Amino acid sequence: MLDKIFSIDSFNILSDDKYYYFFRALNLDDVNDIEKSITTKNDEIIKIRTDKERYGEKSKYYKSRRLTLKEAVDHIKNNHRRDTNCISLSTNVNVSLLYGRGYYKDKYVVIKVDKKSKKVVNAGLYLLKEVEKRIDKYKTKDDLIKYYLTLIDNVRSKKKLLEIKDLIINSDFKFSNYNDTLVYYDGLSNEQNLIKDKILLKLTVIDKDLIKDISNLELIQAINNACSSLEFIHYNTINKEEIIDISKEMMDVISLIQQLDSNKNLDNIKNEIINSFDKKDLNFIYNDYNIADKYLIDNFYKVTKGKYSFEDTYLVYKNSFYLAKSLLRKNYSVEVIREITNNKKCYEKIYEELNNTYGVEPEIFSDQNENKLKISENVQLNLLPKEMELVNYISNLSVSELETIITNPFKKLNSILNHLSYVEKINLEKEDYYKDSLLYMVSDNRDKSVKNISFSVINEYEKYKDELTDFEIADRLVNVMSSNKNIKISNKLYTKKKEK
Repeated sequence: MLDKIFSIDSFNILSDDKYYYFFRALNLDDVNDIEKSITTKNDEIIKIRTDKERYGEKSKYYKSRRLTLKEAVDHIKNNHRRDTNCISLSTNVNVSLLYGRGYYKDKYVVIKVDKKSKKVVNAGLYLLKEVEKRIDKYKTKDDLIKYYLTLIDNVRSKKKLLEIKDLIINSDFKFSNYNDTLVYYDGLSNEQNLIKDKILLKLTVIDKDLIKDISNLELIQAINNACSSLEFIHYNTINKEEIIDISKEMMDVISLIQQLDSNKNLDNIKNEIINSFDKKDLNFIYNDYNIADKYLIDNFYKVTKGKYSFEDTYLVYKNSFYLAKSLLRKNYSVEVIREITNNKKCYEKIYEELNNTYGVEPEIFSDQNENKLKISENVQLNLLPKEMELVNYISNLSVSELETIITNPFKKLNSILNHLSYVEKINLEKEDYYKDSLLYMVSDNRDKSVKNISFSVINEYEKYKDELTDFEIADRLVNVMSSNKNIKISNKLYTKKKEK
């Protein structure tokens, strides 16, 4: 039953008559293998190695013909082992781009797998099947555990399952494995989520670990990780005949296609794109701009004259930059799709729908399940509901205005702030503006993308945050920042103390 419900064709996968096409964001180890010519020949990638092949110590796992539950869990759990024979793949380019741009070097491959092959498995399905087998063999003398397992078995709706979860939480019997495991993943259907949650809830009430050396909590964590990222596992080395090198620009093209609901014309476009995977002579060059993060306090004050808080200004500055970048990436990719498909009139409706898609920028997109604007399965725009006003504003700008935002982000900043009703107007004197700005930048290390704050400033904050008022701490931060030659401040600020 699980195989049918979690059929690979129920996921947003590219395929043709013979092959399924998976995607891998090349991680730092993969790229290192390429740069050292370990996995290349004549500038062509001839294999993708497993972690185990790189492992320099005695390995827990030997090269085997089949995946085991222990090895899958060790590969997928949060603190994963570095000596498994597993290689992670995705069916969805948007997920691969999120990781490839957010953590790696924006390099990718397509893995072409024969539909009859069993080299690649759905990680979530595999874990659920293996765990279910062990639950079916589980024996207990505890009548309460038997009662709950029977209740869970008979559930046919999410509402009923949540009622049973509440019973478990409020039970006098303390279930050692219980945590809030029931998370709805957009990448799964309602039926798939229900089956996953039934198995996870069973794991919380079972009173012994199903696998030696792996706790039921680790099983729960691994299943949730696999389902949240829609991970697929290629077991053992990926060989040359399975690998198609692909440009990041072509990945952007596929990401837009996978953001649309499937129909016959879209399926035809997918086939044309599959035939163009190795296309290198794309008709645009995308300049991958990075946001300017130096001298922000100075520049923000020059632009706003203290009318808006540093926090509001910074968030609008950052989000508008990456939204503009996302929309330009989308615009360029739509042009490539038109080129690949020869601008056919029968696809005109799809071309129009593509204008409502997004290019993936990890700074404003995430795979967290937070009920925000979903662009594809479990990838969503990671902005607050009120910030949709900014999204709508940026989306209506011309290409030249979008380009201005990413080439000179301070130029349009004031006009953008003036158009947003959720941004509160204030009037701070320069000294107070600097103090508030510094406190925002260091408090709880708010935003790691603000890189121009030195360790000495952060250490000063940590040293005094429990002893002094915010105003006094801000004075100290200004002094430290002013004395640091690597950090620019417009002028020396006063250090008057505020009465406690």
